[in-house]
Amino acid sequence: MRLRGLALALVLLAAAGAPAQPLEVVSERGPAVENQALDAVRRARAVYSELGLSLRKPHLPTQIILVPTVLELAPYIGPNSGRSRAFSFAGADRNYIVLAWTAPGDALRALEHEYAHLVDPLAEAPIWFREGLAEYLSDLEPDADGRLRPAAPARHLVRLRDSQWLPLAGVRDAARTSAEFGAPTFYAQSWLLLHWLASGGRLPSRLRPHDLDSEIERLG
Repeated sequence: MRLRGLALALVLLAAAGAPAQPLEVVSERGPAVENQALDAVRRARAVYSELGLSLRKPHLPTQIILVPTVLELAPYIGPNSGRSRAFSFAGADRNYIVLAWTAPGDALRALEHEYAHLVDPLAEAPIWFREGLAEYLSDLEPDADGRLRPAAPARHLVRLRDSQWLPLAGVRDAARTSAEFGAPTFYAQSWLLLHWLASGGRLPSRLRPHDLDSEIERLG
């Protein structure tokens, strides 16, 4: 743990020379929680910057809005509110991340996932690619030498082990309103596809949805 902390500090210091976009928190949770949220987004910003990824609207500040529960998200994300604890978008005046602080799962990792959506250069890419990339990026960890390595998150491995997988076509053709998007393994399979595509040494910033076709063709 001490080596991992040192490696993360090295990543943060490497990005410290670049001008940072302002970060703001809107919350009633108090300074301790707000500082945790800010630290998570700063960490994500430093890591993604190392990979050549920056905000699609870098001239705008990023505002993190912490709401109490997923109930406050329902008017904005509709039928998906049952499985989502956060969303993000690049607005006219700010980049926004809205997160339900009290919900199942890791709130800080969810912030890093949503920040990954804000730096994703392919905002119109298929949903499997966008969610898979955000999952892949938010689970990167520095090793003892400060090099970023993909983690193998237990939440996905357990889903892949215990649940029936979607057909590949179901993952690739999924939309946010489709049954496939709500399947237990959709995020896990999307993460696995991005993990596979990135395993060839390509930078995440250079991955494209059509890379999947190329890899499948290469396998024959």
